[in-house]
Amino acid sequence: MTPFQKRNVGRARQTGDIIRTLREEQKWSRKELAEFSGVDERHIISLEEKKLHLLPSRTYAVNFVRAIANTFNVNAEKLIADFEKEYSRYPFKQHILPPSAMRTEGGALHPRTLRAAVIIGIVLLGIVYLFIEISGIISPPELQIFSPQDNIEISEPFVLITGITQKGASVTVNNEPIDVDESGNFSAEIDLTPGVNVLKITTTHKFGRQRTVERNIFVQRNTLP
Repeated sequence: MTPFQKRNVGRARQTGDIIRTLREEQKWSRKELAEFSGVDERHIISLEEKKLHLLPSRTYAVNFVRAIANTFNVNAEKLIADFEKEYSRYPFKQHILPPSAMRTEGGALHPRTLRAAVIIGIVLLGIVYLFIEISGIISPPELQIFSPQDNIEISEPFVLITGITQKGASVTVNNEPIDVDESGNFSAEIDLTPGVNVLKITTTHKFGRQRTVERNIFVQRNTLP
């Protein structure tokens, strides 16, 4: 009596091709092969389509190949040895999607990839918003004085101060508040005394940070009453 021997399989094709051929020779569907071998149908699909990145791990994948080989009564060790060579050469290991796997048919992004991109985008927007808010708290408000210029000599006993600051900030001149409109523009006529006048123009935002600009103005004495 001739002893029963397991078939060897050629290596002209990859493991996935061999599994598909063996299955089609038996006229089995993938679902039927899953029932006969005990290997989940989705893992059979991953093996046949050579999407090794979708398999749970190398150890599990080897056990899947062994179970399928035993189901078809082929040399399991030979098939496993060749499969492990394929797995080691596979450019992307488990949990790392190759470029082709990141896109679905038609070139659209894979739902998981798209969801991850959306989450990352939201996090980045949150970080940018937080950075802007913190910068607004720790940075002093902007202050630009249009007039008068610094270190000038005038004959009138008054000067018109105009400028712009951050929206919502207040402005004082030598600690006296002046009006600021909703856009941050301000204008005020300030009385002066003969000689050198030092005007300290200070803006303060809602978080208490300040910025001060000085203007030195010399008023001619002989023009004053």
